[in-house]
Amino acid sequence: MAVYIALFHLTVFAQKDTTFFTIEEALANKNEVFVLDLSFKSIEALPTTITQFPNLHTLIAEGNKISSIPPFISQLSTLQVLDLRDNNITAIPESFGKLSGLKKCFLNKNRISSLPKSIGNLTQLEVLNLEGNKVVDIPETIANLSQLKNLHLEWNLLTTLPEAICSLQNLEALIVYENKLTKLPDCLDQLKRLTVLNIYQNNLTSLPPSIGNIPNLHTLSLDRNKLTKFPKTLGNLEKLVSLKAYGNLLQSLPKSIGKLQQLQVLHIHQNQLKTLPNTIGKLHQLKELVVSFNQLTSLPPDFGTMSTLESLNLFDNKITTLPESFGNLKNLKTLNINKNQLTTLPISFGGLSHLEILKLNHNKIKTIPKSIGGLHRLTELFLTDNDLSILPESIGNLSALQILKANKNKLHKLPNSISRLSSLKAMSLSENNLTSLPSSIGDLTTLEKLIIDKNELYSLPKSIGNLSSLTNFSVNRNNIESIPFSFAQLSNLKILNLTRNQILYLPETIKHLTKLKSLYISKNNLTTIPESIQHLTKLTTLYATRNYLSRKQREQLLRFLPRCNIFSYPQK
Repeated sequence: MAVYIALFHLTVFAQKDTTFFTIEEALANKNEVFVLDLSFKSIEALPTTITQFPNLHTLIAEGNKISSIPPFISQLSTLQVLDLRDNNITAIPESFGKLSGLKKCFLNKNRISSLPKSIGNLTQLEVLNLEGNKVVDIPETIANLSQLKNLHLEWNLLTTLPEAICSLQNLEALIVYENKLTKLPDCLDQLKRLTVLNIYQNNLTSLPPSIGNIPNLHTLSLDRNKLTKFPKTLGNLEKLVSLKAYGNLLQSLPKSIGKLQQLQVLHIHQNQLKTLPNTIGKLHQLKELVVSFNQLTSLPPDFGTMSTLESLNLFDNKITTLPESFGNLKNLKTLNINKNQLTTLPISFGGLSHLEILKLNHNKIKTIPKSIGGLHRLTELFLTDNDLSILPESIGNLSALQILKANKNKLHKLPNSISRLSSLKAMSLSENNLTSLPSSIGDLTTLEKLIIDKNELYSLPKSIGNLSSLTNFSVNRNNIESIPFSFAQLSNLKILNLTRNQILYLPETIKHLTKLKSLYISKNNLTTIPESIQHLTKLTTLYATRNYLSRKQREQLLRFLPRCNIFSYPQK
């Protein structure tokens, strides 16, 4: 008996979940139609026959060419879910309000410009999605939607929201981004259950004080408006986890921001901030802070007390110094201070023990503190366009480092300790003053990419041949006269750029570079090319212009490498 009862319930459940995809099939099973899906059938109107299904609770007709909602839709007394998204509907009839059992309504991506007053009769409605229409106003009767939890009004033409919206006591998410709102009703604190408020990309110049008293607000998105300040009440949002307000005109933050004890994400980039309040250091749950593209010249003394911070972006400000407390950001993993005016780093910098990515490009840094050697988890270090003349020996302690870029500095030598970067895969040191490379560079057996263009190198150490993982090597625009025979050991090399040097000849051992695909030797002093080059069967590109190669030499190249794109004209 127990088995029979279980099977009976499964059968009933399956029947209720059955979805019919054609009117013809549904008409043959009128009493069994609970879900009717007419999506993507190019229909231009809802058929009148849909009124013949007494148990229909879900009607889906997404992605058609329906231009209007017929009055007879009011006869669907059992309807709970209506999905007419992505059609050409321009208006909603007054009879729509007779769908008293409707719980979810999806009318997004249509051409609706107004809502009927009768929409207020849908007292069971929980989800209303009008995204991507042309709605210009919301009727006051919306106040009657006492069960509404999610209201989507994004991508419309709204300039205001009625105060009636504050009567939606069960509203949990209000999404109104990409409209033309110039103000918000000052009663938002009545939305006791609201957790998500998204109003980015509008024309708001200020926020009502009541916005700071929404008791359960979790996510607040205010990006791309015209806000010049936050209300002091902002600090009252005790449950706020995410605050995004980038692309506004903010000139300052209220001290009360330090009261947001649950805040984890704060995006305030692309504003006009010149300072941050010291109270920002009280955001003890903050994990992600983006303050790029502002006008900051310094950070507050207590900045380092945000001990949970994992990602910090200060790109494109005017910061000249970092506070000593900065080193207390023990959980920081990603730090971007590109394009500021730093001349040095605090000694405490070495305390960033969890740091993995450090970007210091485009500053005025003259020295790197020895303490940087304490960043044992650092995998990427970017130092391009600074005033560095040396790198500290302690850099060799960065055993996890995989990428090192220090282009456009004044480096005249590399520390021997660089050989201890046992995880290094890419190193770029172009546009410096290097005259030589340490022989210990050959110990970098994991190195895959080495770029040292525009320096003053006269030779390469024999140990360069020990870089067994190297696939891309470029020493363009140096003064190198010869290539060491050890080059033959670079068996994984695919790209070799020797352009603009003083090289007189290539060694016969070049034939061992069997994986080489691209070879650039233009603008040197070559008079011959070794015949062994014909063994480079994978070579697809060869640039050899501006040398002293005879026509015979150039023709020989064509014979040796018939499948290679060779550029050997003009010569000197």
